[in-house]
Amino acid sequence: LVEYLNASSIEYHPDFLNHLIYILYTHWENLSTSLYTNGRIVKALIISAFDINHALMVKSQLTFQFSNRIHFDVYTDALLDFDSLSQSDYDIIIGNYPLPKLSDKHTLTIRSIITIEDTIALLNILNEMFDSNPKEH
Repeated sequence: LVEYLNASSIEYHPDFLNHLIYILYTHWENLSTSLYTNGRIVKALIISAFDINHALMVKSQLTFQFSNRIHFDVYTDALLDFDSLSQSDYDIIIGNYPLPKLSDKHTLTIRSIITIEDTIALLNILNEMFDSNPKEH
């Protein structure tokens, strides 16, 4: 918007800019939800210490809460290979037991049944990811 104001030879003033942002968000129908849903989809992998059915349950719960922002997959290989996880295109690795730190990956340890604390922790990871690289927003 600042570039638009400069190109239009309109003097920049923070209050005027705030007013323009207000006008855009309140008068452009569904702007905020469109911006939110059109961002980059994050990829997450769910690993369960129990079985595939538990992992699928966790996937179902998290998909319900984050379907517009995160695509969830379930780890199905018989053996867990952290080297291949480090090389994967997943942004977040989620497990119901402590996971080792993986290079360039966010890891999240959740409870066996998703709690509000788990949801907040995942939201915090998303915020951290997008705050560190706002162009991906």
